[in-house]
Amino acid sequence: MNFKITYSINFLRVSAGLSDGEILKIKAFTEAAKGNYIANLPGRKKPSTSVSEAYAARDKLIQFAVDNDLWHYHIGHIEYNKRNRFGDWTSSHILHYQKNTEKVRLIHYAAHPPFIMPLKEYLI
Repeated sequence: MNFKITYSINFLRVSAGLSDGEILKIKAFTEAAKGNYIANLPGRKKPSTSVSEAYAARDKLIQFAVDNDLWHYHIGHIEYNKRNRFGDWTSSHILHYQKNTEKVRLIHYAAHPPFIMPLKEYLI
């Protein structure tokens, strides 16, 4: 099954200021998503429900992630930390996206850590 790729207004704004290298890494992600090959990418990808217990509003953040099908992917910018196995590499920047059975919607791109849940208005 192929996924339809869409972009939030926030993501389009953020992406306008990215480097050519960052754009190429995002393009590799979208191409993999179109063909349903996200699992084959080198970076860590997972649902955004793994919220640290340090957050006071942890339960609300987890529910927000569940309700909005939020995921994130370690894109490899500036470079990957390759200590883990391929497919679980981490990096200083992550791509936030929504994923369901039909589409992948890119919603935000940010430095990491710390992990910061995208704002509700980023989903538009």
